[in-house]
Amino acid sequence: MKKIYACADVHSHLDVFEQAMNDLDSDDEMYIIGDAVDKGPDGLDVLLKIMKDQRCHMLMGNHDMMMLEYLTCKRKLETRFTGEYQDVKKRWLYINGGLATYQRYKRLPEVTKKKIISFLSSLPVLLNMTVEGRKFLLVHAFPQNHGENDIYVKDLKTFTYRWRSDYIWKREPFHHEEGKIILTGHTPTRNYKDHEILHDEGWYDLDCGLAYQDSESRLGVLCLNDLSEKYYFPKK
Repeated sequence: MKKIYACADVHSHLDVFEQAMNDLDSDDEMYIIGDAVDKGPDGLDVLLKIMKDQRCHMLMGNHDMMMLEYLTCKRKLETRFTGEYQDVKKRWLYINGGLATYQRYKRLPEVTKKKIISFLSSLPVLLNMTVEGRKFLLVHAFPQNHGENDIYVKDLKTFTYRWRSDYIWKREPFHHEEGKIILTGHTPTRNYKDHEILHDEGWYDLDCGLAYQDSESRLGVLCLNDLSEKYYFPKK
């Protein structure tokens, strides 16, 4: 039987992500709920793997959005010498661990750079789906004002920068919606309890702390068919 899985916040840990993907069958699917890049040791390798593997479906996270906004707005803003450009540059490259990602990006062929920008620009921000009769809502951070519609990057209103959208940035301790199971990432579960997947009355937080790169960090994977959990750890 085909299985549907979800994880979040892989943060450039290729070995952990490959462990998870190696456990999937050829017709299974993996939904990555944002933040494929930054923080970890492997630059853009996780993102490039997601782009090539047809079993993978990715949603936008705040780190992915910062990368997209910097790369697409950089030239225009550099010519204007605006403080906004300096703000997004500092926020992504230096405050949020994007420098290694950007350095790897600069070494890529131009055709690959264009494919990355096109891929990120097409990502969903919020998805509704049904698996085994259960309704799921997938969003990186906060699912407010979504109705029943899926939302994509192109749908977000541009106010200064789209990376400020609540869907990918806002932190709230709990999310509940009648009749749906909400899956998020963004906030490491150890902020609430421990490093394992957190679930509370229909809400699952899948961010198990890979951004911290410590001995307890792991990738948590949830099977949407039966709500079973599995964990993968960085190789030492």
